[in-house]
Amino acid sequence: MASFDRVLEIFYDLCSIPHPSGHTEGIREYLHAFAKKNDLYCHEDKGHNILIKKEGTLKSKPVILQAHIDMVGVSDDPSIDMAKHKIETYIDGDYLKAKGTTLGGDDGIGVAYILALLEDKDLISPPIEGLFTVDEETGMDGAVNLEMDYLEGERLINIDSEDEGELLSSSAGGAHLTIYPEVTRKKMSGTLCKIEVSGLYGGHSGQEIKRRGLSAIKVLFDNLHRLEEMNLVGLVSIKGGEALNIIPKCAVMEVVTPDSKKLIDEIKKAERELKNTYASTDPNLKLECSVVKENGEFDSATARSLKTALASVHKIPCGVIKTSPQDDTFVVLSANYGKVSLSSLDTTLTLQVSFRGNDDDEKAEILENVETALKKFKTLKYVIDAIYPGWKYQKSELREIMKGVYKDMYGKEMKEMAIHAGLECGYFIEKRPSIDATSIGPNVYDVHTTAERLSLSSSKRVFEYIIKVLEKL
Repeated sequence: MASFDRVLEIFYDLCSIPHPSGHTEGIREYLHAFAKKNDLYCHEDKGHNILIKKEGTLKSKPVILQAHIDMVGVSDDPSIDMAKHKIETYIDGDYLKAKGTTLGGDDGIGVAYILALLEDKDLISPPIEGLFTVDEETGMDGAVNLEMDYLEGERLINIDSEDEGELLSSSAGGAHLTIYPEVTRKKMSGTLCKIEVSGLYGGHSGQEIKRRGLSAIKVLFDNLHRLEEMNLVGLVSIKGGEALNIIPKCAVMEVVTPDSKKLIDEIKKAERELKNTYASTDPNLKLECSVVKENGEFDSATARSLKTALASVHKIPCGVIKTSPQDDTFVVLSANYGKVSLSSLDTTLTLQVSFRGNDDDEKAEILENVETALKKFKTLKYVIDAIYPGWKYQKSELREIMKGVYKDMYGKEMKEMAIHAGLECGYFIEKRPSIDATSIGPNVYDVHTTAERLSLSSSKRVFEYIIKVLEKL
């Protein structure tokens, strides 16, 4: 019978192969080799999703076990190329962690579970279809391009959630918005200063946005708007964020000012106010201003182009937009300023925003309202793409069976939950409406950050739970 030790061995194998989104070639090679070694059917479709099939011991219909093979690759060291970097892991008490990077528990643990079950020759189960999708983190590209013809099963267990004891029954849909405000430059005399925000909580832009913490990019834009209205700064450059699905925890901009002392005082004042307001969510907040070069001429955005750029950004919401009328702790509509960039040589600012909505109609409405507002800026270029469907709640025989197994094992009820994050189930059901789907997973904390950690005891329990579920199917 498959052991949890074997799951960890496979997980460590995955960590040794760099696999951020867009760079899953090594993992795909590993999966093909795994299938060949175990004499299992293996197929890679045109979207580079991989299907590995195993015959069952039970005379019942196949079950699809699904996970994605890419990860959000983030490092504390900006010089590290995560497309080439192996994840270095260590154990701290009950937690498996990574040294200075994301761990890839999302969704490496799901992949490891499925592979351990596929190679177990003593497993009692229906036929298993192990489905491994690519590039979930950057727009669910694998699910978008999935060729369903190769799948027989109509019961699907997605192993990509991060809370043990929860059985997911719906998730948010989403879309990406990128705007490109033009920046006209001219020479501006004064002192070049750096304004930097750091120490924020950050985290997953869906699951963690309910904490209502700060976005580093939003902090910079708010301060830039205030300082520009005071005629105190001209913008030279701005940069922040790591990915659309991460709340940015740091960002920096360079500005020209005629009065560096006043600017530094204003930033100190803003920092005090932010610390007082966000002490509970972002206790380590820092907002700092330092002099880079005094008494020079610098290529700065003209006042007019900066005003226009800031006005267009102001039309785009950031953070929690709407919570559930039944539970104000559950977010149903949100937006995240994921990445911003404008180098000192650029004449176009780029801001990338991720929208999430648990109701596709509400998501479409907010996007339409934002687009209407942006169209009023005649020369502004923008793109709305990567639109993916939400997963709507429907009754499920599969979830009822799984709840029963959980009750038998632990003597308590399993929670059936919705989540304000994107899961591929929405695409699977859109492609084949007859699919009965759910999502589970062990406790994984602070995903998409370098503080990510996987509970080993929880991971072991969830693996044992999946084995019992398969016996009942």
